[in-house]
Amino acid sequence: MTEAEIRQRLRMGEDSECEFRQVEFSGNRPKRPRRDKLADEMAAFANSNGGYLLCGVSDEGRVQGMSMKQMPLWTSCWLRSAQILSILSSASKPIIGRLMVRH
Repeated sequence: MTEAEIRQRLRMGEDSECEFRQVEFSGNRPKRPRRDKLADEMAAFANSNGGYLLCGVSDEGRVQGMSMKQMPLWTSCWLRSAQILSILSSASKPIIGRLMVRH
């Protein structure tokens, strides 16, 4: 997904193919959303035609982002959620991408 495509998704808002998830940290630990909630979102996409989960974005479509220090911590949390889902569904293959977006 390109930066232009992400910006278009942000303008269009959430729908059945795109969900926004604000990310909160407590110190160096991801606090929100919880891993089980991420797994629920991924399962919903796996049971449909797929979709995009844009993390670091508020429900209103504002880019909150994450620091370079927080990214590997978040990716680790995300991967654990993806592993939970892969146990449940061999058809799901989440693609994790990082994109620096200037806002």
